[in-house]
Amino acid sequence: MVAEIWESRTGAWFGRIVDERTGSTVSKLYEAGSRGGVIATIVGLYQQAAFAFRDRVQPTEF
Repeated sequence: MVAEIWESRTGAWFGRIVDERTGSTVSKLYEAGSRGGVIATIVGLYQQAAFAFRDRVQPTEF
């Protein structure tokens, strides 16, 4: 599993948990006002899991 995070064109930050083997999303979409806010949300909700955090290159339209 990997936590994928990115910044939208509007400046909001998003994150989600993705299964690296299949590429499918395994969590809902999390939103915060900063990159650190998204990371803190994911870490807080998934305390027993270890994720690699990966920044997406392309911003989204969200």
